[in-house]
Amino acid sequence: MSYSQRSVLYHIAFFITVGTFLTPLLVDLNSYIFPFIVLKVFVFRSLVVLLAGIYALLWYKDRERFRPYMTPLHWAMLAFWLVYVVTSLHAVDVRRAFWDNHERMLGLVTVSHVVLYAFLVSWIFRTKKEIIDLWKYFLVAGSFVMFVGALQMYGGEPVLMSHGGRVYGTLGNPIYFSAYGLFLFFSGVLCAYWHKQHILWRNICIIASLLGFLGVFWGGTRGTLLGLMGGVVISALLYGVYNPIKERRKYAWSVLGVGLVVLVSLFVWRQTQFVQSIPAVGRLVNTSLSFDTSDTRLMAWKVGLEAWQEKPFLGWGPNGFFFAFNQYFNPRFLMYGYGETWFDNAHNVLVNTLTTQGIFGFIVYIGLFGTVVWSLWFVYQKNKDDLLVVSLFTGFLIGHFVNNLFVFESPTSYLYFFFFLSCVAVWFRQYSSVEKIMTSQPYRTVPIPFVVIGSLVVFICIWVVNINPARANRETLHVMALLNSGRASEAIELYESVVQHIPTPHKDDVRSDISRTIAASINDSRLNAAMSSDVKKKLTDIAYQQISLNIREYPYDIRHHLSFVQMTQSVMLNYSQPAPLLQNALKHIDDALALSPTRQQLFFSKGSLLAQLGDIAQAVQWYKKGVDVDNTIQESWKQYLRFLQITKQQDLYEQVIEEVRNIPGVFTPSDIESYTSFSF
Repeated sequence: MSYSQRSVLYHIAFFITVGTFLTPLLVDLNSYIFPFIVLKVFVFRSLVVLLAGIYALLWYKDRERFRPYMTPLHWAMLAFWLVYVVTSLHAVDVRRAFWDNHERMLGLVTVSHVVLYAFLVSWIFRTKKEIIDLWKYFLVAGSFVMFVGALQMYGGEPVLMSHGGRVYGTLGNPIYFSAYGLFLFFSGVLCAYWHKQHILWRNICIIASLLGFLGVFWGGTRGTLLGLMGGVVISALLYGVYNPIKERRKYAWSVLGVGLVVLVSLFVWRQTQFVQSIPAVGRLVNTSLSFDTSDTRLMAWKVGLEAWQEKPFLGWGPNGFFFAFNQYFNPRFLMYGYGETWFDNAHNVLVNTLTTQGIFGFIVYIGLFGTVVWSLWFVYQKNKDDLLVVSLFTGFLIGHFVNNLFVFESPTSYLYFFFFLSCVAVWFRQYSSVEKIMTSQPYRTVPIPFVVIGSLVVFICIWVVNINPARANRETLHVMALLNSGRASEAIELYESVVQHIPTPHKDDVRSDISRTIAASINDSRLNAAMSSDVKKKLTDIAYQQISLNIREYPYDIRHHLSFVQMTQSVMLNYSQPAPLLQNALKHIDDALALSPTRQQLFFSKGSLLAQLGDIAQAVQWYKKGVDVDNTIQESWKQYLRFLQITKQQDLYEQVIEEVRNIPGVFTPSDIESYTSFSF
């Protein structure tokens, strides 16, 4: 291969890498379920596989120039991946550990692509100049994400279903948006320094940094704001303490001084309308640990720590916090509403890692951050001129760590964090004794069979891991749309002819989405009236079949058991003898109770099923058990009293009113009055 041919491959690798920077912009609201996540992940993983194929060709052609190398950070990332593999194989739900669901898509498969991505970037682009060239394009792509957020915040019309409030740009979640802004802020400052002699790029970097800074506030995520403050403080301290130039030290101390004054002022005047109206800031300085989502997060952390003690070494498996949370469910979560009774993540990276990957995963995760800090200190020791780079790199690292103490990772955060790690590895390599190019070797010609086989492997990987799951996701959404529009016969035909035959590792998601939509359409009086009895029977059979398959293959997910119950209650009126269905549903409630023995919703569901079977006395007992797991929860008493109203048990109803009247804080006097005035 000539130098020009190698150059072509190198530039293809460059453009593929830039393409990964653009994946956070990908959204298709009309084609995918969870459109802000799945398309990004499928495209990113495909690009990584393509990049691996190009790297293989580059390495074969020029083994000296593209020889793999390992720094301490590479070893730390490899350890991170290996522990992820081991804990995934040991997981409560191995499939969920490997693939996760459509909403998150952060299983072992995606993590493997991300780690490989970091290795490939550092092995292909091996100099600081190459990294700097890449980084500026990352900033441009990120600026567009922030710009969409600005349109959502200040535009006159909704953009991507968002208009004002806490915005999310093209990422679908304000948490993800704020965290992305944090990275762009530090990156923009650094890139402006790198391009200080190039006016155009310097200004682009400044604008990107400003957009990132504002994005932290537009997303309104308090944890990210804390990360921003912590990162700025660390960067300023490092630059101020270690800078030999007195004038520059003054700049650092000025930043710290101004920041301290602003922070104190915001806290002092936190009750004013002005401060409360500042996105993120008003929420942060007025945060209370009572009647606030921060309270449920603290409770979730405690649940995670309790669950970790059951599986201390390898944990419950990646993405297994959901199962741990259910097993150790705290009934007080219901005090904050049903939306706060389902946690699939601890909203704290340390607790989540400890719960899902045990002490081994926890040590490796902390070690990954520690290795970055050590690598940056090594760089500073070798080249004092890199002080600003080291300060800003460290500031972002601390900011990202603080942010993750209150939120969780996303596909986008993995993208920029592991890109950052690859850049640190390249910086380290410049000053280390890692083997560099030894001698000039002639370029080698790649055999045609090698190219053909390699291309086939790349295609198969992309088809199996990304294209087929994407097709299944799209067609599932199409089936759901047909059901919701009253075209049930067409939905059945499409499902049986297409969806059932597309292989996808997310088949449980497909089954759940379709069965849930079937139940909703049967429950909808307008849609129900338009269906023939044969169509209803066919839909019901499909739904039961899909739910039953999910229960059989994924028995530890209580949502599948609950789906069976909800489906039964949706269709039972269409059966002349519903008792066998209800009895079967009771079995699934018992299975769910074994997985989450203190969840009130399960007690109430069992009571409802028993009442439908005519066993009112047993039903009352189960409603009472739902109250007794924590008798200070207002919603539990409401469910109990509503059931007594429906079943017309006036004497017991009055006894319960007197009982709850004597429990402080459950009902206000006006609430009691409204219940006592109820007429049977």
